[in-house]
Amino acid sequence: MQSGLVFFTQCNNETFFKDLKWRTFVAKEAGVKVDFPCEPKKDFKSFQEKPRPINIYGISCQVDGIRFLVSSKNYLDDFNENSIPNYFESIESNNKVIFGAVKNLDEKDISKYPNVKGKFYKLELESKGIIYILALADENRTYEIMAGLLPEKDSSENVENEFDIIAKKFIDSFEIIQPKN
Repeated sequence: MQSGLVFFTQCNNETFFKDLKWRTFVAKEAGVKVDFPCEPKKDFKSFQEKPRPINIYGISCQVDGIRFLVSSKNYLDDFNENSIPNYFESIESNNKVIFGAVKNLDEKDISKYPNVKGKFYKLELESKGIIYILALADENRTYEIMAGLLPEKDSSENVENEFDIIAKKFIDSFEIIQPKN
């Protein structure tokens, strides 16, 4: 254990991800709080006027061959009984478009907050990358928390095990602090 972080190490105590400096990041306008292992950059986009403006908040960073991303956005249309199922369906179809060929996909329902539906996805890509996604949705907003091991990083079992610990630490640190319309 080093600085409160748990690292998977080889017998020679080598860690594969050395430049992680964890810090809590709060984005009140996005309604989120999360621990990033690198200095995050914020991005905000707003488009369309009717039926309402769509506000998308993105917070991301990349270090040691891992990309970290949190996004938060409001719904395009008025919330209804199909909003959340449609959101999860769009996540699944977008994953195929964004990440390409998926070698293996694990998916499970998550219940992290009251009145918030969630799904956790683990994608193992043909290109050797690994993506973890926590997708959450409530009546006001959708949230995506992603950690990805980039394909150019060595994908040995030891690297993947260490990535697993780091990705889960990142995803588990996520909190909804102020859902907004």
